[in-house]
Amino acid sequence: MYINLNTLYKSGIDPRNLTLLLTINNNSKEDMSDFIAQSIVSDESFELLKSGGWITTVKSKKKSDTIFSTLRLSKKGRELLKNLDEADVDDASLKLRDWVVILYQEREKTTKNKKRLAWQLSQFASITEISHNKLAKLIQEFVDDEDNMHYNHISNYMFEDPKNVFFKGFRKEDSRLWHYYNKRINYFTKVFERL
Repeated sequence: MYINLNTLYKSGIDPRNLTLLLTINNNSKEDMSDFIAQSIVSDESFELLKSGGWITTVKSKKKSDTIFSTLRLSKKGRELLKNLDEADVDDASLKLRDWVVILYQEREKTTKNKKRLAWQLSQFASITEISHNKLAKLIQEFVDDEDNMHYNHISNYMFEDPKNVFFKGFRKEDSRLWHYYNKRINYFTKVFERL
């Protein structure tokens, strides 16, 4: 599981409260009152989450409901959790993106969205731990593979299924590049050892 600690620190939330936020996130599906009570680091940090707009309460449905059973993440809190599993786009991803764009242009292929491509490269590298020269080699092999011609005309399609245009996140399982790597894992293991 990847957690973007830069995003967490920028939010100003004490990292020890991450468990509390995750537990409150599950509270809408099932009563997590006992776990919430155990996850509270201090009354002060709990109040900071409330006053910072990270958590909110819903109307009680039963008289027996406690304050903990009515806790929910606010929109701000849900956004934070969503952003925590996304890697920041670093300089290496930007350089690799520029190289991929040139690679595709040389082969008379296209890149639809350069900003999204940089983000996809960053996500792929953080989730698969294939980065820098290894990722460049993998992409070059993918692009040059004649059996893959249908899917490698547009660079962004390496990382997503074009039929799934409404999903904006990143799932390794949807990545054509990941499937390509897995089918040839023995070959790429040997190639990566030399890099």
